[in-house]
Amino acid sequence: MVALRSTLYLAFLFLSIALFSIPFSTLGWFLPYKWLSRSGRAWGRANLWALDRICALCIRVTGLENLPQRPCII
Repeated sequence: MVALRSTLYLAFLFLSIALFSIPFSTLGWFLPYKWLSRSGRAWGRANLWALDRICALCIRVTGLENLPQRPCII
């Protein structure tokens, strides 16, 4: 069962990469940064949704108040 779920998620991941990367790699040069940022966020949310639904892997983020307000790499 785990192998089936992993394979299904991997197929979803490849499909989502194709659906998001092909249009934005060609049109991304002409789109505003805001659109590109939102599309990247949508891709990430879609993959988190798929992990939750397909693999039953729930993601929970705690401690956001401890992050610095300025840009940083974590």
